[in-house]
Amino acid sequence: MTESDSVRWYVADDRGLYRPGEDVKVKGWLRVIGAGPSGDVRRLSPDVRTVSWRLLDSRRNEVGSGTAGVGALGGFDLSLRLPPTMNLGGAALELQAGAARQTHGFRVEEFRRPEFEVTAEAGPGPHLVGTHATVTVAARYYAGGPLPNADVTWTVSSSAGSFVPPNRREFTFGTWVPWWERSGWEPMPAPERFTARADGNGRHVLRVDFDGGGRPRPMNVRAEASVQDVNRQAWTSSVNLLVHPSSLYVGVKTDRYFVERGQPMPVEVIVTDLDGRAVAGKAIAVRAERLEWKQVRGEWREVAADPQEFTVTSAAEAARCTVATKEGGTYRIGARVTDAEGRVNQSEIRRWVAGGTVRPRQ
Repeated sequence: MTESDSVRWYVADDRGLYRPGEDVKVKGWLRVIGAGPSGDVRRLSPDVRTVSWRLLDSRRNEVGSGTAGVGALGGFDLSLRLPPTMNLGGAALELQAGAARQTHGFRVEEFRRPEFEVTAEAGPGPHLVGTHATVTVAARYYAGGPLPNADVTWTVSSSAGSFVPPNRREFTFGTWVPWWERSGWEPMPAPERFTARADGNGRHVLRVDFDGGGRPRPMNVRAEASVQDVNRQAWTSSVNLLVHPSSLYVGVKTDRYFVERGQPMPVEVIVTDLDGRAVAGKAIAVRAERLEWKQVRGEWREVAADPQEFTVTSAAEAARCTVATKEGGTYRIGARVTDAEGRVNQSEIRRWVAGGTVRPRQ
């Protein structure tokens, strides 16, 4: 294969987004990249004195063309007027200098000044599984007065959340996963959508019920409202809510992440309310189990073995139990507590004992 020199372009416009009828200013430079081991960057040939261009709209219709001069240093600049009736969307500026070609893109859109504002707010918290909250959207004209009888579209979605009671960061609340085992993706329920109409005061109220999805952990709920006026102008506002799985939280901690095989592993657990105050007299179920890698239906999976179960009672200070480490490997330690309404909160950590097996290759 024969090596040959190539022309490189650098092209930039002044804004990137324009309205029909506006001027687009474009500048650029051309250089020759020499081929082979002794190749270098040099100026364009003096024979190339102009750059020709043509402008295509979003439907590939040619709406303009022309030429621009190339300076001694290979630079060029041009200014082109967009037609007032051109199609909106992505536009393409096709450039050619000799046999070298380049395409530069920008957007052409029509936009209007907003005529009204939209605000969303939620009822007071805290929010708990098994209860509900109301979210309200209000639309008002900037000139004054509400936007009555407008179309409203609600989108409600949920995602995994996290919560640490105040002044309790020495404990782990929720599921702790080491960074090298995080997959970065977790399936979540599909968003739910509702359509409605604002009242005469430009307001609409939506009730959101919190079922928790069967998982004893906090969840983030996002309610987004889009309001559209008679001119089909739509604006959106949203509010986020943290939903607690229980009125109680259980935290877990150990002194060390790694211990030697046969060395006892002390575990501390504590129960607090949402404000971080310790709650005494609650039964805490603690379970520790060693994880082994085994083939299940042709796939390597972690399987729990050697379970150890404890029941401790919470107090003003952390309660303690001791996990035996007869075998090496990864140990999963979890704690559960139930509040007066039967709602469960759970926390889970992983610790390592020397002498275990590593994860097999798939």
